[in-house]
Amino acid sequence: MRSDALRNRLRILEAAETVFAEGGTAAPIDDVAARAGVGVGTVYRHFPTKRALLEAIVRHHVDEIVDATDGAEGDPEAFFRFVERMVSVAGSHRELAEELALFGECGEEALAFKADLTERLDRRLACLLAAAQTSGAVRADVTVEDVHALIGGTCVVAGSGGSSPERLAAIIADGLRGGPPRGAAPTG
Repeated sequence: MRSDALRNRLRILEAAETVFAEGGTAAPIDDVAARAGVGVGTVYRHFPTKRALLEAIVRHHVDEIVDATDGAEGDPEAFFRFVERMVSVAGSHRELAEELALFGECGEEALAFKADLTERLDRRLACLLAAAQTSGAVRADVTVEDVHALIGGTCVVAGSGGSSPERLAAIIADGLRGGPPRGAAPTG
C-alpha cells in the first residue's frame, strides 16, 4: 500500500471511531469521510461496506491488545494488563461490539471473522493465564471461561453508566490474584 493510501486508511479508521462514538454505528459513511478529510469514494475503496469498516476497527483493537503482550508470557503481570486492556477497549466500544454481534447473524463471513478474533484472543489469554497461575499470581481455579464472563459482565455494567472500566478491571484483578478460593475450607 502506498504511504498516502496508508495515511488515508488510518485517518478513516480514526475518524470512524470518533463518528461512531458520537453518533452510534448508524452514523452515515459521509460523516466518516468528512471527518477524515477524504471523499466518500476513498472510504469505500478501503472499506467496501460499513461492516468492513467496523470489522477493521475491531481487528485494530484486537491486534493492539494481543501485540501489547508479545513476548510477555513469562511476566505474571502481563495477564492483568491483558485483562485491563480488554475491559477498557470492550467497555468503551460496547455499541460497536453489539453491532458486530448482529452482523454475526448475517452469514458465514461474519462468523469466520468473529471466530478468528476470538481464537486469537483466547490463545493469548490462555497462555498468559497459565503463566500467571504457574507463578502463583492468579488463583489456580480460574478458567478462561471465568475471565470471559467477568470481562463481559463488566463491560455491560461499565457501559450502562456504572463504574469506569478501569476501576472494574482493577477489582477483577484483585479477585483473580493468587490464593485459595473464597469460602474454601482451610487446609491443615
